[in-house]
Amino acid sequence: MFNALVAIDPSMFWDDQKLLKQATAVLAKNNFESRSLFLAVANTMAKGMDTLQVQTDTDMMSLHIRSILQLGHCLAANTKNGLAFNWKYYPEYDHGAVPLVAAYDAIRSIFAFYNFNFPYREFFDTAFKADTILTAHYKIVSKQMGYKVFPPEQMVNVLGYQLMGSKQFGRALYFFKMNTDNYPESFNAYDSMGDLYDAMSDKKQAIAAYSKALALRDFPDTHNKLEQLKKRK
Repeated sequence: MFNALVAIDPSMFWDDQKLLKQATAVLAKNNFESRSLFLAVANTMAKGMDTLQVQTDTDMMSLHIRSILQLGHCLAANTKNGLAFNWKYYPEYDHGAVPLVAAYDAIRSIFAFYNFNFPYREFFDTAFKADTILTAHYKIVSKQMGYKVFPPEQMVNVLGYQLMGSKQFGRALYFFKMNTDNYPESFNAYDSMGDLYDAMSDKKQAIAAYSKALALRDFPDTHNKLEQLKKRK
């Protein structure tokens, strides 16, 4: 039903550790590709005890945390089942206090795939040959999210203009076309394409792009650019 799960200090000790035993079996044989799990472990140990000592403890009061730690070790051991797993122990938070801080950490963990350290310094160099990195990244994002996620229109637009400014017209065209393909109802995507064709001295294509933009949205600045372009020889 869900592809991202959060378990905050779960009661794995209930019913003679029934859920823990079931999890151990399931994790070893099932495939969980494109699914993620964040496990939070609160500090419910006796004062003076640490997470290593508690694992060999036999007192019923420590069964709760011992069971969770067993689950964590089981999850960490099954590295070939495709599950994106992360867990964290919170020594300063007990069972009742841990949900708020754990939920925040869980969101950061689950959406770790979304972050994109874009190589701005190298990207605008004329020798850069990996313009597909943006679409490749959002292909991964789409797979994880379970639906199509396009590169942000504004980000792509800025990249296109900066490449156009350095006269890397072919690369700029790649990104402006990315926006017109991904956002066909965007007035601005076609207006930007018109600016590029104008900079490339392709009057026919520039007029077509500006006209398409105006068909989507009546905008004075685009009207002016189109009229000025038509007056040129």
